[in-house]
Amino acid sequence: KNQIVPAEITPTANTVGLWHLNEGNGTPASDSASTNTGTLGNNSLVKGDNFDDNSFDATKWTWSTSAQTTTNTESSGTLNLSTATNPSAAWNRTGAYSPTTITGDFDIHVDFSNATTGGTPGAGTPNHIFARLLVQDASANAFYTEIYGSTSTTKTIQMVGTNGTASGVSTTTTATSGKLRVARVGTTVTGYFWNGSSWVTLQSRTGTTLGTAFVALYQYNYNTGFTINASFDNFKNTKAPDWTISGNAKLGASALSFDGVDDYVETNANIHG
Repeated sequence: KNQIVPAEITPTANTVGLWHLNEGNGTPASDSASTNTGTLGNNSLVKGDNFDDNSFDATKWTWSTSAQTTTNTESSGTLNLSTATNPSAAWNRTGAYSPTTITGDFDIHVDFSNATTGGTPGAGTPNHIFARLLVQDASANAFYTEIYGSTSTTKTIQMVGTNGTASGVSTTTTATSGKLRVARVGTTVTGYFWNGSSWVTLQSRTGTTLGTAFVALYQYNYNTGFTINASFDNFKNTKAPDWTISGNAKLGASALSFDGVDDYVETNANIHG
């Protein structure tokens, strides 16, 4: 039988602990049933976004651009970027980054589509990055997966990092849509792409020094004469935070997965173990 879950759970007489995880930022998680405050460690609240509300959410993203002419919108269920050429022969960047940061282990996914060009090639070497999934800290240590190329039909998918020992490959594609992924376990950062049926490793870098970081969805255009386009969708961090709770040892929990909106953990007095 299907169970209808209320919009927000309220504690009952038997509720030992209840954490809604709706603070929006930071690591404390308040217990609305008692005083067993939880602490989310090894990961902070970089929020997922499926862009279905067609309204740019400033609690999740901040627009960022160095481009002279861009068209950035959230519509039709995607985050849409379009960047014109730069006549001064320099990189034009546009996109959005997370105002919240991420620490510890993470596993970030995003879909991309409509990786296309428009217009006529101009002077210089055509070069552009249609879609980049970037994780970068305050010291400019950065790791990202991206799809780039000189035309809409000839593109390369690669993973790039600024430190650590690299091993891996890049791959060519004619696709205009796909999935990008960057994950960290300990000091190893790995980039992946989706080949239509499974994740394929592009590169792993061991011994990295990436600190507390922001996440960004960017594109770059360099003196191409083209306008370049791309859309992002289904942004998520699938790595659950570590979880510790003060108070009753029975309330210890791990592997909680949440996006920071209308999520909760409830533990009742009749639990065992």
